[in-house]
Amino acid sequence: MTMDGVAEAPNIWQETFDEDMGAAMQGMMEETDTVLLGRVTYQEWEPYWTSDNVSADNAGFARFINTTPKYVVSRTLKDTPWGTFNNAQLVKNLKEDITNLKAQPGKTITVTGSPTLVNSLLQEDLLDELTLTIHNVAAYKGKPLFGQGNLKRFDLVDVKASRTGVILATYQTRKP
Repeated sequence: MTMDGVAEAPNIWQETFDEDMGAAMQGMMEETDTVLLGRVTYQEWEPYWTSDNVSADNAGFARFINTTPKYVVSRTLKDTPWGTFNNAQLVKNLKEDITNLKAQPGKTITVTGSPTLVNSLLQEDLLDELTLTIHNVAAYKGKPLFGQGNLKRFDLVDVKASRTGVILATYQTRKP
C-alpha cells in the first residue's frame, strides 16, 4: 500500500521490489498453505499467473500462487477455475466458510491483494494478523485498504524498513 493508504493498482505506483521485500515475500510463501483472494484480485490474477507470460523474475511467486490451494470470496462468481491447476474454490458465505477454514489444521492462511476482502475479514473479526508493506509514495487516488467499517485496534508485533525505505509492519488484531 502507499503512505496515503491506497492499495489498488500497485503496478502504477510501486517502484521497487528490493532484496528485503523479496526475503519477506519468500518467508510469507514458506509459512502459507492456503490463499484467500477477493473477486477482483482473482479475475486480474488468474489469467496472468496461469499464462506463459510470467517473467523469470516472478517464477517463484507464480509457482507458489499456482500450486497453493486458493479460496475466492465472491457473491457474484459461479465458478473459479485456476488454469490447469484446478485448486481454487469459491467461498460464498464469508463468516461461516472462513471460520471453518481457520479451524482446519495447517499453516498460515494468507490474503494477497484484495483490499475489499481484507476489510471484510477485519469487520467480521476473522483476521488475526495483518502485514502491511507501506511504500514510500503517496498515490492520491485509488482504492484504500481500509474502507467503511467499525473501529479496529491492533498491536504492532514487528516492523522493518527495507533498504529502499519500504516499511514492513506486522500487526495482530485485538479481539473485541
